[in-house]
Amino acid sequence: MEDPITQYDTLRSQLAELSDSLEQKSTALHKIRGHTERISARLKKLQKREADLIRRDTELEDELEKIEERKLDIGRQIFVLKKRERALRKSQVPHRQNFATPPLQRDQAELTLPVVNQAAPSRAACNVNPTSSRRMADPGSEDDFDGSDDNPGLEAPNPSEIIGHDDTTGIRTEHGTTYLIDYSHVTRLDDGSWVELQCGICGVNYHGKNDYYKSLNGFKRHLSRFHQIPTLADDQVVAHCKIVRRLSTDEIDALRLGLPGALTMRKIAGSTVDQTAPNYNATNGNSGINTMQTSTDDIVLRLFPTIIKLPNTKYVELRCNVNGCGINSVNYRANQATEFKGLNGFGKHLKQSHPEEWDAITDCVTYSTRGLPSPAERVLSLCSQRELTDREVEGIRQRGREAYKIDCKTATRKRDRDRHRVTRSTSDDDESADTADETESDFEGDNRVGIKRARQSKSGQDSCRKPSRRTTTSIQDKITVDMSPPRPNTTQHQLEDYCPCSLSGHPCRMAGCEKPKICLNFPHSDACKTSEDCHLRPTCTNVAALQHCHRHDCPDGHDDAALRRVRFQHNHTSH
Repeated sequence: MEDPITQYDTLRSQLAELSDSLEQKSTALHKIRGHTERISARLKKLQKREADLIRRDTELEDELEKIEERKLDIGRQIFVLKKRERALRKSQVPHRQNFATPPLQRDQAELTLPVVNQAAPSRAACNVNPTSSRRMADPGSEDDFDGSDDNPGLEAPNPSEIIGHDDTTGIRTEHGTTYLIDYSHVTRLDDGSWVELQCGICGVNYHGKNDYYKSLNGFKRHLSRFHQIPTLADDQVVAHCKIVRRLSTDEIDALRLGLPGALTMRKIAGSTVDQTAPNYNATNGNSGINTMQTSTDDIVLRLFPTIIKLPNTKYVELRCNVNGCGINSVNYRANQATEFKGLNGFGKHLKQSHPEEWDAITDCVTYSTRGLPSPAERVLSLCSQRELTDREVEGIRQRGREAYKIDCKTATRKRDRDRHRVTRSTSDDDESADTADETESDFEGDNRVGIKRARQSKSGQDSCRKPSRRTTTSIQDKITVDMSPPRPNTTQHQLEDYCPCSLSGHPCRMAGCEKPKICLNFPHSDACKTSEDCHLRPTCTNVAALQHCHRHDCPDGHDDAALRRVRFQHNHTSH
């Protein structure tokens, strides 16, 4: 056991070490507090400086607003002064005097008496004061250049003959766009070129209020109102418009000054019905499929008629896929391809150019329980479908036709003159003559005229014969119409009532399923179960995969393809 004195010395030395450590840490803590106070003071100074800067910015903004208001007031005063000066100069112009002497006739005009113009000058001709492109437009006043003359090529007084020439005459700049006052649909682009614009969707450039659409802003409002396209930038508006032609500087000068020989502008106005977006439905529309009336649908389906929207909200480009046809447009004129308009256009092409393939789909479902498939399903089964990506759809939405190109493969449009021509039967001439005599004898003393049907007991068919006159030949033009009764429908249930397993072509795997079954045996025999329906066939795998079945003798079911596809994706253990 250690001595107490030794223990006391040890404890005292430890206490001294702890005291030194505490003193050192206290000193460090004091220094940290000093640094913290200095940082806090600096932070307060920075916050105060930031508040001063914000207050100064606010004061500068207030001063800037006052300056802008003063500029507006000065601009209004300048506009009023110019208007008074214009009225004063207009009152000083001699009345009924023609100032628009062509340059080539000036020498002759000096030797002859002045020609008096019998017609009253227009307001644009009397307006002799050049207007600046930077003037402040009065929202409550009409400009003197009203553009009331429909023919800009008429000879009109030239203001430059009276006062100094000004390049800004007839040009206005407002809201960042520059256009001609009399022809506001003629606008100047960012690259400095002048173009004549039309709506790229409906082709309108005139809103029916005795004025053209005012530059890009007017077309922007038109696209938003009539085509449900949201607010676009200027370059996007140009992409959705059609550039009719590009105008040179001389052509612009002739238009804005009303010189002889200026271009003639065509006014194209459309009614509200013509400009509104169509309803794409199965009975009267462009695509044949129910679609949502959104701005994207309106842009894509109107700009590209061969693109449709499927029920799964995907856009697909269609082409005829019968025997590698690949046609998606028709040539109505030389070197001018017109794209098929939706499913209706492809349906007409398939019925005219590929009647066998079109009728094959009809024949295999003639005696189905639900009738023929919808025209949309028939067209889709015979066309190839290229799905558009989201990036391509967004590109079309932003840049129109510049974002997506469709290679048109055309077929020359030929009128089938013999399609409705009635063929003459040569083997039944004697029988036709005899039947014609019988028909005429039946109609003796009868006031009714027209086509009558003569029953034939042997063929079991009706022949619609037009009785010939007694002065013509007895050989008749005959049209044979199939009047045989249709095959009776022997099914006892609707298609959706059957077990989805047997409808898909495999035995039912659900225990205790009481739904009616379809017989899976083919060909049918006496071994088939009486409880199973032998008049329906399981779904064809091509129909389930949204493909065209090329087998003309396919024994499987093709009717009501949409319902069959839904029932094909079923739960095997519970349904």
